[in-house]
Amino acid sequence: MAKYTVNIENGVGTKNVVAGTYNVDAVVNGYDSSTLTPTSIDVTDSEGTFNFEIGATGTLTLKVTDKNDGTGTPIVGATFVRCDSEGTTYGDPVTSNEQGEAVLNYIPYGELAPVVYFKQTASDGAHNYSTALQNTTLTTSAETVNIENEAPGEQTLNLTDKNYSGLKINGTINLN
Repeated sequence: MAKYTVNIENGVGTKNVVAGTYNVDAVVNGYDSSTLTPTSIDVTDSEGTFNFEIGATGTLTLKVTDKNDGTGTPIVGATFVRCDSEGTTYGDPVTSNEQGEAVLNYIPYGELAPVVYFKQTASDGAHNYSTALQNTTLTTSAETVNIENEAPGEQTLNLTDKNYSGLKINGTINLN
């Protein structure tokens, strides 16, 4: 029986394959090939589609503090989500703990591992954060990236009488 190598780009590959039963393995940079499922397929004479899944075993810890070097006060309650390069989100959000650490599990790693994208979706309510798409590449099985959530800047609110220009008045302004 013939052997086939199918190149996968953006999750899809096609190949003309003769009918038969095939054992399947995969080589995917950053992923654990022993997690591939299914490991065999039965190809028929007609066209078909086969869906495979493979897992990664790395851990990306996002350490959120009020300083960009990770030495500041931990931010509790910051949330992050895994994304693709376009910003489409995948999986459940992770939230930073008492140490300011939010952990994304099952991340590809290794010398040729793909880029991993993520973004912050919330902070603790007392700090500003970036919603920009961020990325890193894990070369080892467990790595930490420092994330800064800055203290908010002081805002000055002036209140004057609408009918008497420049007349300052006392009161309360609520920002909801």
